[in-house]
Amino acid sequence: MKQAICTLSLAAILCAACVGQAEREPVVGGQLINATMPTTTLAGFSEWPYIIYLPEAYDAQPEQKFPVLYLLHGGGCPSELWQTEAHIKQMADSLIATGQAQPMIIVCAEANKHRMAWLADDEWDYENYFFAELIPHIETTYRALTDKASRAVAGFSMGGGGAVGYALSRPEMFASAYAISAYLRAQPLEFLRHDPLGEWRQQTVERRNPIRLAQAATPADIERWNDVRITLDCGDDDFCIEANLEFFLAARAKGLELSLLVGDGNHNWPYWIPATEKAICGAFGD
Repeated sequence: MKQAICTLSLAAILCAACVGQAEREPVVGGQLINATMPTTTLAGFSEWPYIIYLPEAYDAQPEQKFPVLYLLHGGGCPSELWQTEAHIKQMADSLIATGQAQPMIIVCAEANKHRMAWLADDEWDYENYFFAELIPHIETTYRALTDKASRAVAGFSMGGGGAVGYALSRPEMFASAYAISAYLRAQPLEFLRHDPLGEWRQQTVERRNPIRLAQAATPADIERWNDVRITLDCGDDDFCIEANLEFFLAARAKGLELSLLVGDGNHNWPYWIPATEKAICGAFGD
């Protein structure tokens, strides 16, 4: 197995560009903005960063509103890696310009500055922030469409697990969820043994293990979950592949109509970049 470029054990990374006033790059195609917003949910903080992509049409068509794709980064990674590694602005510009994706707003949410967890926990209630503060902020600050059909979520590694978790807990919020190399359950990974927060992270993930949720699902659960297009996309050499297969089989056995893509690859950016392109292209498709 090749070493993952981004793992769960890295220390939280602070990025000065994410704080303070919003900063805009020169506009060529869409705009990429580093911004902050107020928060009362995240303990110890009065504001929190995010990165947002606005398509070229956002300025060109000032009366138009746009669907929103929320991207969730992996453990040990800051949201800035969506640009420095995936080049999300250039990727979105190209996919939109060639007609492979419709013009959309893309929000690169940030969960890694301190606790690095997407799911609800008493110590770090990021999930409540995401739904009670971040989404309303985006939909009132920018020209965003606000219906379920115009929201999608995607992510890689722990962000992929977050995308699955959000799809199952709040299926009324999203048209689609695209989970790349999703970290879905606790695993005995060597690099977590030396992480001071490793056990806490594992417990946070395991508490919402979607494999167990699928196994215990009622027909009513399946009906709600089938209202979201869920896609799992994982490399065949990825240490998350077994958990993805387990979730897929457990969910399908109960009648959940999700998709599974398995490609030649590992837990790294060479796999995540083309998977992110697929996530963007299919976010609001059939």
